[in-house]
Formats: sequence, C-alpha cells, structure tokens
Amino acid sequence: MNLLQRTDVPPTSIPRALPPSEDAIQDYLDRLVAPLIGTVPNEERWRLREETRFHLERLRDDYAAEGRTDREAGQLAIRAYGSASETADRFIETWFRKQPIGPLAARLGHANSIAFVAFGLAELLCTALMMSRIYLPSASVWKYAINPATFHEFIPREVPVPELTPLYLLTVIAALVSPWIAGAVIGLRVPLRAGRAAYQGLLPCIVYSFLAGLVTLPSKELAAFAVLQLAYWLPAGMLSAHFAMLWQRDRRRRAEEVRA
Repeated sequence: MNLLQRTDVPPTSIPRALPPSEDAIQDYLDRLVAPLIGTVPNEERWRLREETRFHLERLRDDYAAEGRTDREAGQLAIRAYGSASETADRFIETWFRKQPIGPLAARLGHANSIAFVAFGLAELLCTALMMSRIYLPSASVWKYAINPATFHEFIPREVPVPELTPLYLLTVIAALVSPWIAGAVIGLRVPLRAGRAAYQGLLPCIVYSFLAGLVTLPSKELAAFAVLQLAYWLPAGMLSAHFAMLWQRDRRRRAEEVRA
C-alpha cells in the first residue's frame, strides 16, 4: 500500500484544474458579460453567455482537430470570435434595437428617435419664446422696475442697454439650460453611444433654426440661435448624454448587486 496516498479524502472533494482552453473561455465570458450588468436583464445575459460558450467550444474543437494544442485551440477560438468588449457592444445595440418601438423609432432608429424628440421639445420651447418676442411685442410690456428707458435717463442712448424683461430672461435661461436637460434625458434612455445619438438628433434642429432664421430676417434672433446650437448645444448635449448614460449604467449595476 502506498503510504503517501490519502484514503480519508473523497475523490469528489479534490479540486480539479481546468484545461487551459476552458480557463481562457471562462475569462472571455466574464469580460463579455461584465459591461452588460446594469443594462441588459439577467436572462438575456445568461442566454448570451451560453450561446457564446457553445460557439467558442465548437471553434476550439475544430482547431484541436487540426492538431493544435489545447491552449492554442482556445486562444485561436477566442481570436476568431472577436474582442469581448466589441461583442458586448454589438449585443447591447442589438438588444436595445429590439425593444418595443413606435413608427418614428422604426424610421430613425430607437436611439436617434429618443434624441430627436428630446431636442425637438427643447427646440420648440426656445423658438416659441423667441417668436413671441418677435411677433408679439405686447408680451414684453411687463417689465421690471428698472428698464432701458430708466437707464437712458442717466446713460446716453449710444450705450447699448440689455433688455430686462421676464420673457427675455426666460428665453436666455431656456437656451442655456435646455441642451443639458435634453442630453440627460437621452443618456438615461440610451444605454450605448448616447453622445452620438445626441449629435444625430440635434443636427435636424440646427438646420431648422437656421432656415427659420432666414425666414424671419431682418430679425436675427433665430439665426443667432442656430449658431448657439452649433457652438454650445452640440457639445453640451453630447457631454450631458454621455455622462448621464454612464451614471445610469452604474446606478443599475449597484441596484442589481444589492438585489443579488
């Protein structure tokens, strides 16, 4: 009898090392599923993991049948399947595209339709305020106690005095705040490439502002608004959408960890 043999340990309790290819596949699957946590439901993640495992194992077996070692077969299978991060992004995009959508999303794309509606509402608000100042002078009758006429009692008329009306201030505030709010709405709804969706959704609004500015000449407010959208709304909306997307993804991940 071999004195070095342990007879008091059952065979099932002895840990067995995974083959190199299986270990590499497990690591690939972990990296594949990690970006999906907090965005894609658990059932969908599990389905993706099992489907990917099936394809990787078939590729590994094909390479092994060609005479490759187990380690080489696993590495070649993973290389042929593609990067884990790129595969995860494609799956998120496909999953998001398959969500219930309306006719606008079917035509423009799910993410682009969300961005277009968000910036379209912001565009509608700002242009409505500007048009009311252009075509409804009576809307600016209510002024603060200090108005340009009072200024001109002390300051010559050659010095430009800003308009101090509630409608003017509301227009300025709306023009400055709207891209951040619209971008945040997009980022909370779009799980991938929210910044690009904001860019594509805002471009039609900029074109509309420019054309409306040409129609309303000699008033230059809407033309200046188109320039403001291009120089300020575009970067602000893209940044807001991107960081809101990251925040939403992190919030969902933490909530899922708590449930687990």
